[in-house]
Parts: sequence; C-alpha cells; structure tokens
Amino acid sequence: MLWLCTVVRRSLPLTATVSLLAGWLSAAVAAGGSWTNDAARFTSILQQDRAELAQEERERSAEAGPELFGDIAESDRVSSQSNASASGFVEFLENALIVQLRDVSLQAWFAPFVRDMVEQRVIGGYRDASGRPLGEYRPGNPVSVEELAKMTVTAARIDQDCSHDSRNASAKGGWAAPFVSCAEDLEWAIFTDGTIDVRRPATRGEVVATVLQAFDVITAESVMQSPFTDVLPSTRFAPAIFRAVSDGVVSGYADRSGRPTGTFGSEEPVNRAEMAKILSLAVQVYGQ
Repeated sequence: MLWLCTVVRRSLPLTATVSLLAGWLSAAVAAGGSWTNDAARFTSILQQDRAELAQEERERSAEAGPELFGDIAESDRVSSQSNASASGFVEFLENALIVQLRDVSLQAWFAPFVRDMVEQRVIGGYRDASGRPLGEYRPGNPVSVEELAKMTVTAARIDQDCSHDSRNASAKGGWAAPFVSCAEDLEWAIFTDGTIDVRRPATRGEVVATVLQAFDVITAESVMQSPFTDVLPSTRFAPAIFRAVSDGVVSGYADRSGRPTGTFGSEEPVNRAEMAKILSLAVQVYGQ
C-alpha cells in the first residue's frame, strides 16, 4: 500500500492528498494486524504533507515588496533575543515567515548593526522579482547612491511627502525615486542639482555627509587641521567627516593589527556591512 500512497502523492494536488491519506490512515488503524506498519508510515507521510501544505499557504500569502529593501511589518518586528540564536544567523519575521539572512552570521563583526537596522525596519535584505526575501544581505556589496537615499530617509524617520517623482533622470521611474526626491527637497548636498548617477556606488565622504544631513547635524564651515593624511581641509565634505569621526560614528582605516593607518578614504566605496554600522551608530548618537 505504501507504493499506492506515493503514486497518489504524485498525481493529486497536495490538499487532496492530505485528505485522502487521512482517510486511509483511519481505516488502517482500525484494521490492525498487517496494516500497522503501513499505518505508521502513512502517519509520517501525512505529517510531511501537512507541513508542506502549511508552507505553501504561507508562501502564497507573502506580499511582494516594492523595492530592494522591503519594509518589515510593524507586527513582525523582533527583539535582539529572537530565535536567531538557534540558527546562528540574523533573522527577522515577515508576513509570519522567519527570514534568515544566511550571509550574516551572528559571529560576524557587523551582525549586531545589521540586526539593529532590521529591527528598526531600515533594511530587510534582497528580494527576488516577485518581492519575496532571498535571505541575503550581501554585506560585501557596495552601497549605491539610491540605496543611500532610501536608508538614510528611513533611518532618520524623515516625515515628509516623498511620493512625487525625482527630477534626477537616473532615478525617474525607479524604486528609489521617492527617496531621491525627498533628498532633493531637503537639499542634501549630493542630490541638490539632480545630476548624480544614483546607481553608482556612494563614496565614504558622500555617505557621511548625507547621514549627518539626514539627522540635522551641524558641522563647521571649515577645519584647520586633519587627523588624516588623505583628508585635507579643502577636501569635499571634510567638516562632515571630522564631525562624524569626533562623534564616534565613523573612523579611519586600520591595518591588520588594528593600528590606525592615518587615512580615511573619502573617495572609496562603502559596503553594506559598513553602512549598517554607520547608520546604527548614527541613530544612537544623533537620533531623537
């Protein structure tokens, strides 16, 4: 009879299979004798099918996100003591599904910052074409200008109507257009003239300047001395860089032994692991 169960599972929809197996199981238990072994196997199969059916129902109820970093429903927010400790990865709930960020181990230096930003609904990881979470954060990927706009607007809780389209040609019609539009309206430095390529990687200087502007942090108009050999008083965004460094939100580069190299790399890209740390610290230092 077990072979018949397998045939039915392959030929009927899963819901029909579960109902049919449940009926057979009742008959098998009632008959006893030689049916006992088959009944035990049927029980295992029935439990498996019910689990698969429940998973299919959960997947069908998942809503597609509108853009790369989908918001997490308020009711699905989780604490830092979530069941992430059981899996070894940062996790969050979305539409009653546990999403594991399989490339963010709890042992990684950036894990606490990623988890903090996930809990604050600033980031949620990458999604497929239908909007379903892929379970990937991709910490080594560079942060683009449009991602910077979205992350900073969200992290700073900008309360403004950003529904109109951006005047930036590279942002028009894209998922990040409302966030770029907000940045333009707020006159954040790198967005004001509407010509920046929003798909290129954002530099460290641009990230720092944008984050500080998002949190309305006042910076000096000029600086006389620099703690970095590659950031001069005339360097673009130097006042913002120095303010963020003095506030402990960012720091310069260090060698493998942890000793400062004396450089900041203001024109270098920022990866997603670093971005999570910058935003998390900015919220702690500058957030209301």
